[in-house]
Amino acid sequence: MKIKVQFHGILSDWMGGPRAEIQLSEDGTFGELLMEIKKGFSSTMPPQLRNKDQETFNRALWAMRGKDRLSELNAELKDGDEVQFFLSLAGG
Repeated sequence: MKIKVQFHGILSDWMGGPRAEIQLSEDGTFGELLMEIKKGFSSTMPPQLRNKDQETFNRALWAMRGKDRLSELNAELKDGDEVQFFLSLAGG
């Protein structure tokens, strides 16, 4: 199945563009999507996007499918889903 991915803000610079299509298995999950993004884009991703173990994404990265935030790795995805990624920034 194909998942449409959109990267907002500075994420689009880090990922080399605002949009991508990611191929997943027929029973793909959010965790699988994150793994494929990491494999495909790890050379351009800054360390700030990863936890201290450098293996998982940190909580500053938000993923939304429609109005729902994706946070559970086992959340099922469907062919044609669009997942949008945002970077939560603190400022003042």
